[in-house]
Amino acid sequence: VDGKRPPGVLCILNDVCKTMHGEVEGVDAKFIGKVQGQVDNPHFIARGANFTIKHYAGDVNYMSQGFVEKNKDELYTDIIEVVQTTDCPLLLTLFPDNTQTKQRPGTAGNKIMSQAAELVAKLKKAVPSYVRCIKPNESKQPHDFDTKRVTHQAKYLGLLENVRVRRAGFACRLEFARFIKRFHICHPGVTHWRGNPRDGCQKVMQLLKVDPNEWTLGKTKMFIKSPE
Repeated sequence: VDGKRPPGVLCILNDVCKTMHGEVEGVDAKFIGKVQGQVDNPHFIARGANFTIKHYAGDVNYMSQGFVEKNKDELYTDIIEVVQTTDCPLLLTLFPDNTQTKQRPGTAGNKIMSQAAELVAKLKKAVPSYVRCIKPNESKQPHDFDTKRVTHQAKYLGLLENVRVRRAGFACRLEFARFIKRFHICHPGVTHWRGNPRDGCQKVMQLLKVDPNEWTLGKTKMFIKSPE
């Protein structure tokens, strides 16, 4: 999408905007022609005047009509200058443009790429946590569970891959005290365990004759590969 060598869709779109010189008719066809001729990627599928991109979250269809004009995202400088005379701090932050510069105004594509780059840079500096939300239906009503819709979301949110990775390691991770509280009834030898929780966890697994390769003891938690 945003590649430069070879050029991606956004780079080609910006290039067409630079060379259109006030043209309106046929610019979208010119854009589509360039995209189909230069983009060679299995995730890109040309469909006449439209195209499909295989995103991580699934296939997305795009209609090229109006692409180039919308990408220009131009606002006349005199309008910007009028707005910048305001005493409202909010409006000043919304229109920070330097109208005195001779540089070509940025496009919507440029803004998307720069914002995405800034977001990635911020994420790399932090340790982000994600909350994945699943929408069970379109009716917004309780007790309405659309299995096909939920399966699709689980697939493209990467939940299935996360489960596979987790199960390849230690899927069950419980603190020692919690493990003893939950599983002490599995064997009479630890039913009334009063000793060190870590030792109790080890005793449970040994008495139940669980394969040592299926579990291990951490500093504060019990790790089990196959909790079933």
